[in-house]
Amino acid sequence: MAITIGIKWTKEKDTWQLSNGEEVMLSLGTKHKGARPLFLEERSFQILEKGTWNPIWYIENSRKESILQMKFGFWSSKGKIQFQDGALYECYFKNSPCLKLIIRDLRYKEDLISFQVDKGKDGKLLPKMFLHQKEMFTDKLLFLLALGMGLFLQYHENEMDFATLILLLTA
Repeated sequence: MAITIGIKWTKEKDTWQLSNGEEVMLSLGTKHKGARPLFLEERSFQILEKGTWNPIWYIENSRKESILQMKFGFWSSKGKIQFQDGALYECYFKNSPCLKLIIRDLRYKEDLISFQVDKGKDGKLLPKMFLHQKEMFTDKLLFLLALGMGLFLQYHENEMDFATLILLLTA
């Protein structure tokens, strides 16, 4: 069962914020020179993407220490996410019945988070997020939520049309 009560992404100027009711849990800034700023509990981080054919995504703290790393296989729509303590997750794309980005908890073999691509009234792509487990609100979960939104925004901010997005994510 998906949990969405009270948790939502909103855009304030050039920043996306994840809120639980009135409380802002994390903020994602605009990508600049390959890095997207991430603010979590008054701490600053960056989401970085390196590579083209075999991209690796990182979240680093302000001291350039890696928090997590996600690596996709060559021409793969699946990525392995590993935190520095060894915790493993998987990110993959699914196009049935609609396009989704899913982060899976490999400990329990269950989906943890999913982002569904919705087309807004104005034709722009918008995120619709679902939380699928009740084990919530740890730093790991917040970093995974930020990473998932960062992946979604990779396409959303470039204003890529819906058909191109589907072709790219189902390769």
